[in-house]
Amino acid sequence: MHGASPAWETRDDPRMELVPAQQGLVGLRAFFSEPLLLLMSAVALVLLIACANVAGLMLARSTSREREMAVRLALGASRSRVIQQVLTESLLLALLGAAAGSLLAYVGTGALVAFTSANWFQPLQISLQPDARVLLFTISTGLATGIAFGMAPAVRGARSRAAVVFHGGTTGRMSQSMHAGRRRWPRIGSSLVVIQVALSVVMLVGAGLMLRTLGKLWKVDAGFDTRNLLLTWIDPTLAGYDKARVESYYEDLQRRLAALPGVVSASYSSDALLTGELETSEVRIDRGISKSSSESQMLMVGPQYFETMRIPILLGRSLSPVELRRGSAVALVNEAFVWKFLNGRDPVGQSFGVGGKEWQIVGVVRNSKYDSLIKEDRPAAYLPLRNGSAVFELRTDTPPAALIPVVRKTVRDLDENVPVIRVQTQSEAIDQQLFDQRLLVRLLGGFAGLGVVLACIGLYGLLSYEAVSRTREIGVRMALGAQRSNVLWLLVRRGLTVVLLGSAVGVGSAALATRLLTSMLYGIKPLDPGTFIAVPILLFGIGLMACLLPALRTTRVDPAVALRYE
Repeated sequence: MHGASPAWETRDDPRMELVPAQQGLVGLRAFFSEPLLLLMSAVALVLLIACANVAGLMLARSTSREREMAVRLALGASRSRVIQQVLTESLLLALLGAAAGSLLAYVGTGALVAFTSANWFQPLQISLQPDARVLLFTISTGLATGIAFGMAPAVRGARSRAAVVFHGGTTGRMSQSMHAGRRRWPRIGSSLVVIQVALSVVMLVGAGLMLRTLGKLWKVDAGFDTRNLLLTWIDPTLAGYDKARVESYYEDLQRRLAALPGVVSASYSSDALLTGELETSEVRIDRGISKSSSESQMLMVGPQYFETMRIPILLGRSLSPVELRRGSAVALVNEAFVWKFLNGRDPVGQSFGVGGKEWQIVGVVRNSKYDSLIKEDRPAAYLPLRNGSAVFELRTDTPPAALIPVVRKTVRDLDENVPVIRVQTQSEAIDQQLFDQRLLVRLLGGFAGLGVVLACIGLYGLLSYEAVSRTREIGVRMALGAQRSNVLWLLVRRGLTVVLLGSAVGVGSAALATRLLTSMLYGIKPLDPGTFIAVPILLFGIGLMACLLPALRTTRVDPAVALRYE
């Protein structure tokens, strides 16, 4: 019948499905997925740079071995045997590289996990045992790259068609073949170096954007003084304290901590700022005609909280010890609260409702960041804290980390049954907040540096080979009166042209690739002009140094020796 409900639905047959814990616990996976995805992208770029470098070096080596291959062919070796020999050498190099890389990866993974665990909210237990699948993937990648980038040199070696002339001479055909190979190699080598430079630019731009983001985040005004601040988490209720005993315990502990040498002031709150902790509640405001409600951040605080945190009170007053002790329904709010809820009315004396209770505003404080540096300022209300767990904030005039043993002893002396859950400085808490950015700066910076080194090696190899192959030409030029500076510029110009072309291609590629970083950037755009200008300039300077070394070495050759060079 039309419109009738189905006779059976999925909910009519409930069932339980067991899944691996890794699929059910998605918190860590979701948190680390984006940085690890970018890490894999950087690894892929470095692999491409390395492959291009190896291909260029293998092609240069095959060009220099044309005489050897011609001799092998003249002595009866088949072309397939020559290809097999070159491929075997390439595969051996690839496998040796994969083995060395596996060892380095094991060490690097340990360092990466140590950094992650040290900057996470609690120690992480991650297995670093060698995995057969990972080793198989590494070996397969090594074999694939060895075959793919060893095939061209192997085919080139098998195509040598010259006949060997005894007494060190060469026939005209062999000479033409060798010189043609030498002319082809710089063109191919230049293309490979262009690719390496372009990929290096992409990674350098990514690292530069993350570095600038990290710098801007460190300069964000948190609304309170983040220096010389020690945070200590405790929970007396775990030791069986009731509400009345908790209040008395906090007052006594605050006095003891404030009296410690090096402590300027001490207070406590329900949550610590900029540690990821956050509490929100619905706030009801009576606007005279109607009542409206919206969400606001909530923070329970103890005596001298705003003085300890150095959050300026802009209007009204702070919470008095008497009000805190009696649990008076008074509160302070921030500027964002006034702007959103009170529509320009004088906030002092106004009231708002939270959880069925009315709270009177006695003061207004400056906006401060609560759970994140990146988020915009949001409405916040500060209410008296009387029970539950707390975070003690200690303002010091010495490095706060040095007071950690003394603080632990003070808590233990007051009641050894009350555990100290965690102790850290405010700076360490902010470092944890910026974990993603700091991790990517380290990884992208390291891979970008490795890519630049590989690109410079490729550029150096290209120019060295070209300089050697043009030794006789350079000797003729210098014998005819050419200045060393002119010869030097002749060689350097070729390398700088490759660097400029690679930089241009890299900047265009980076303009597309950096869109993947949009969600992790702060205060800058993916197409940040400063970064996109600074990276090519930096790479140009590095490329210039790589070009000068082989060029200077060539210009120091005696023209008489160069004229006799074969």
